[in-house]
Amino acid sequence: MLTHLQYKGSKELVLHHILIISCFSLTVTQHKYCGYASIALLIELSNIFLHFRQLLLISNTSKGSTIYRTNCYTNL
Repeated sequence: MLTHLQYKGSKELVLHHILIISCFSLTVTQHKYCGYASIALLIELSNIFLHFRQLLLISNTSKGSTIYRTNCYTNL
């Protein structure tokens, strides 16, 4: 991701990973905020589709293609 920062959304994804790693690190080290960590893990499930969309954009897949549109709808 760091090598493709010129693509739209790459910087946000890198920032997202930094924040998530720091939040989970606090949860593990302090043994607090387990409820917040559980919600964050649920949110992380949608990131699978966001990352896949980013890979599709990097590989120059058309936004009108079936696989791109299916991924967008699945993310909703």
